[in-house]
Amino acid sequence: MTTPLPHFELVENLSMADVAFRAYGSSPGELFRSASLAVLSVLLENPLCVAASESVPLSLRNAHLDLLLFDFLNELIYRKDVDAVLLYATHAVVECAGSEWTLDARLAGERIDRGKHVFAVDIKAATMHRLSVENNNGLWVATVVLDV
Repeated sequence: MTTPLPHFELVENLSMADVAFRAYGSSPGELFRSASLAVLSVLLENPLCVAASESVPLSLRNAHLDLLLFDFLNELIYRKDVDAVLLYATHAVVECAGSEWTLDARLAGERIDRGKHVFAVDIKAATMHRLSVENNNGLWVATVVLDV
């Protein structure tokens, strides 16, 4: 993985049985990239070993930015479960177009290899519990709780 180090932190005591994180970015697109790396870091003990051998485009729309992030993270989890592929965003453009938010992203990753990828937990889904996306003086911050 040649993506810069993620801008996120795990948050303790936010949810009892699940895993929570805060992701950061200077733009909504950077925030989404950071959140995708946070998911990999929760999922794997060795997230930096995920190679960018596959590249996949992804476009999503939602009226609410927090729900767009929710949809995006659950798409990554869905593809892990259904396609057996680990993906993260290498490029993401998030814009507000009229009354809806749009995401155009480029995902990279590789097929799951149990000999290479050491799983820490299995993420079932991103949840709406405590979900938020805020712009704090130009710094975009998301709080996400993952069901594990």
